[in-house]
Amino acid sequence: MTTTQPHPTEIETAFQGWVDAQAVTQEHLAITHDGRAERHPDLWMGTMASPCPYMNCAVPLEALAPAAGASAGAAGDVAARLAAFFSAGEPALVWDRWGTADLAQHGWSLMGHPPFMVRPPVDHIHWSAAGELHIVEVSDARTVADFERTLIEAYPTPELQPIVEGAVFDDRALGGPMRFFVGYHDGLPVATSATTLAAGVNLVGLVSVRSELRGHGFGAAITEAASVADPSLPATLVASDLGRPVYERLGYTAYDRITLWYRS
Repeated sequence: MTTTQPHPTEIETAFQGWVDAQAVTQEHLAITHDGRAERHPDLWMGTMASPCPYMNCAVPLEALAPAAGASAGAAGDVAARLAAFFSAGEPALVWDRWGTADLAQHGWSLMGHPPFMVRPPVDHIHWSAAGELHIVEVSDARTVADFERTLIEAYPTPELQPIVEGAVFDDRALGGPMRFFVGYHDGLPVATSATTLAAGVNLVGLVSVRSELRGHGFGAAITEAASVADPSLPATLVASDLGRPVYERLGYTAYDRITLWYRS
């Protein structure tokens, strides 16, 4: 696999692609699972009414206030729209690429500033050097169930346990902008990833590996499967501290950070 470092203009284009694809991701999951979505020129919101905040998200589509001297009124307007959309007590996240609206005074907590990472298009597809991991694309109810259970247990997501099959994903999510991958080891599902093909990028997410099998290259292999869903497009993701070294070994580079807000 060969990659070249992108031009700053390409990075900004990929970053805006990530913003738009993140909104597409959350919208797709919401509307295919009896949820709600609402789009404004500057803000997108979607919810599955889930106890897991990652299923109930807002994505600013542009800077919500000037980066310097952002007014309390601007943040208050955003917070009011969020409060009107999300139900009382519903956990939710705001993925803010610009970080220009301070929601701390409006019932939201700063979750952090995770790095945004980009990898240019690759010259060929190579899913896995980890021969013990058999990767398949999710295509039916059985593999959807394997994906859902593995993600909830391996990420882990305690808010969704005990698991109710179909509570987060079912086969209605297939056939749209998202593609899902499951990695099997000794016949058992142990790893997941997904990508959203939208806005000119592969937006990679939902990466998990069962804790007892980490350190075997499975995380890199399952991430690579999602990263090359369309190898002609750049791959983008927001990294966790645990995942960042894995992504760097795959050729991803961190170029900026987003602001992640959380409402419990």
